[in-house]
Amino acid sequence: MTIEAATHLGAIPTCCALGYEGALFACGGGPQLVFFDVRQQARPVGSLGEAIHSDDLLCLEFHPSKPGLLASGGQDGLVAVFDTAAAAGTDNVVSILNAGDTVTKFNFFGDGLEGAHILTASESLQLWHFPSAQRFHFVEDVRAAYNPMLQSASIDAAVDLLYRAEADKLYLVAGSFGGDAALLEISPSSTRVVKQLSRGHRGPLRGACWAAASGDDLITCGEDARICVWRELPEPPASQAEPSARQAARRNRQGRTFKPY
Repeated sequence: MTIEAATHLGAIPTCCALGYEGALFACGGGPQLVFFDVRQQARPVGSLGEAIHSDDLLCLEFHPSKPGLLASGGQDGLVAVFDTAAAAGTDNVVSILNAGDTVTKFNFFGDGLEGAHILTASESLQLWHFPSAQRFHFVEDVRAAYNPMLQSASIDAAVDLLYRAEADKLYLVAGSFGGDAALLEISPSSTRVVKQLSRGHRGPLRGACWAAASGDDLITCGEDARICVWRELPEPPASQAEPSARQAARRNRQGRTFKPY
């Protein structure tokens, strides 16, 4: 099956996502989103975004447990969460988050997956409660904030944020231009270095994910054309004094600890 997304977008596609158990394909190009029903020979079934975004879209994510929700982030610094199941002619915007700079990575985490974690082009890290559009954690520059915590590596760029639902923990993968990397556990109250990763890559990292089979192995890829699998990452016992990612999202949902953006 071939989807001619550029024809319907009027622009080169820059991001895509698959939702509704593989039935709905969303594609972004310029400030616009186009949807295709892959069960019906990939016919376009709708569009969104041009009324919200003013610049190119860079990332799209369907909500893992609410398949009707789709989030888009782009160069205008906005993350917009849409309800794709809303009736035609109704307001389908659930919330809009203003990250203040180009959004490079976005996804959901925490209690009920109501948290939103964002990375930007200026290397900021942000945690939001997306239903209320409230930001509850902000790191202006991960390099300045976390490099003093590292002993034998340095951070030049944030690579991705990874959430482990079974452990309710959020991790930052960051790397250097030379290929060194670090895995850090992130929470609103504290940050902990889990592991410094070296002698794997020879250039900047571009992506990271957990291995689907084990869930414990970290996979990274980079500009050096290498894919590295990192094993035996230490995991000390959880401290009751430090709230988990799920607890942080729950507290912000209940309005007890966040300050309005």
